[in-house]
Amino acid sequence: MPSSASHNFVRFIRDAASRHPERTALALPDIGRLRGPEIAERASFSDLWRRIEILAATLRRKQVGLGDRVLVLVPLSVDLYAAVLAAMAIGAVAVLAPAGSGLKPFRNAVAAARPQGVIGTRATLRLRWLVPSLWSARAVRTGIQHTGSPPLELAEVGSGAGALLTFTSGSTGRPKGAVRTHGTLSAQHRALDASHPVADTAVALTCFPVVALHHLCCGTPTVLPAVDLKDISSVRPDWVLRQLASERITDLTGPPPFVQALADHALSTGAPVEGLRQIGIGGGPVGRSLLEAAAKAFPSAVTAVIYGSTEAEPVASVHASELLALPAEEIRGYPAGFDDPAARVMLVRVEDAPVRLEEGERLADLAVADGEWGEVIVSGSHVVERYVGAPEEEERNKIRDEAGTVWHRMGDVACRDERGMLWLGGRVGRMIPGAHGPMAPFPLEIAIERQPDISRAVLHVWRGNVVLWIEGTPTDEDIGAVRAILAHAGLPDVEMRGGVRIPVDPRHQWKVDYAALDRMAQKGGG
Repeated sequence: MPSSASHNFVRFIRDAASRHPERTALALPDIGRLRGPEIAERASFSDLWRRIEILAATLRRKQVGLGDRVLVLVPLSVDLYAAVLAAMAIGAVAVLAPAGSGLKPFRNAVAAARPQGVIGTRATLRLRWLVPSLWSARAVRTGIQHTGSPPLELAEVGSGAGALLTFTSGSTGRPKGAVRTHGTLSAQHRALDASHPVADTAVALTCFPVVALHHLCCGTPTVLPAVDLKDISSVRPDWVLRQLASERITDLTGPPPFVQALADHALSTGAPVEGLRQIGIGGGPVGRSLLEAAAKAFPSAVTAVIYGSTEAEPVASVHASELLALPAEEIRGYPAGFDDPAARVMLVRVEDAPVRLEEGERLADLAVADGEWGEVIVSGSHVVERYVGAPEEEERNKIRDEAGTVWHRMGDVACRDERGMLWLGGRVGRMIPGAHGPMAPFPLEIAIERQPDISRAVLHVWRGNVVLWIEGTPTDEDIGAVRAILAHAGLPDVEMRGGVRIPVDPRHQWKVDYAALDRMAQKGGG
């Protein structure tokens, strides 16, 4: 066995399996063919570790090793986690292509990653014949039992060695291949463990497959919900609530629409859910109404809003109880929270273009004052520093400061209040032109959405004009109130388009898909 000084991320899983061999590691419903909330596959930590050992030994026999990239074509299952961790264990880089995104994005991902190996099932391995560059990749099948595999010795790797290559959702442009190193993953695990610790008796349910890696590091049994994670809007909340009860879930993490659906269903049945200790909501803006519903539906849980992204998680967080205690006039946008101790967070002048420091310029020279809107940038050992096969995206989304430190641009505009808390105001490039300069749209949208018959509102600049898209059936009284809000903000001539369905990102079904909104505007309506 390598020394404890090894940087190999898989050491956390190895140690958890050593501490809790018989404890459940993963429990999954049949996500490919959902018929109910029942668990179809359950694996203990010792079982998971044995699968990792078998796949790692097979990869090594196929001459896959340090630095090689291994495309993982395994459906969401215990074997998926075993395959990813086996690749990391031998010092290879596990590659996850964009899920359910079609053949073209899949080919783009393969072209960017250029994998030397591929792990899959009998069915999924056939996909490699659709991509000529995969024909020579060394193939390994999951689900084959081998005997006599030696105990796994983890590869000695540096903290900067690549471990996991995943692709962003593409909700803000072409999907980018984000490279997590062993050091990045280890730092992310430590950051989450410090700011959102789980008890040794916890049982977690998460909508975020990568978060399950953190739970496995903690030795925490992890359940995936009975929902197609590529389409959160399809959730059957009654199924998931049954999972919470049958699996005795204590900790839950998910995107806003998922938590909203669970809370609404629990309240509609008049049966608040007891037993939850912690809820983490992330992946999109979180409004007050969701926090109020969660507090009523899950009265025993401490709920937190967690702000982050594929490239940087966590960045900030705040407890719901603190937000719900604030008066309406102190709500400045959607809450991101207070800086995570592991993150260095700065707000800089908003630039919808690559940012380079001039000779003698310091990054601090670009910072905005507290209370002013600026773009969120973040650095830290848990922040992804580079992309694969996308130099233009790396130039646009990363800033190198005068000391050589890489900062990630979150793409969000935010301000800090007098307590140091971050409030999100909108996306970079989506600010609203006002009489006194660009305005953040979120605070206005939040005020508009307080009208009884407006479920969602989005301010949108199209060909120099401001358009207000309204989802719902507003009354004349609602429209009058909206006009008053816009006039007070110095926007008396905004065009309104009501009765539309606001397009949202495919991954979390929550964040506004502005590219789709542009297409709607071009067509002239909803």
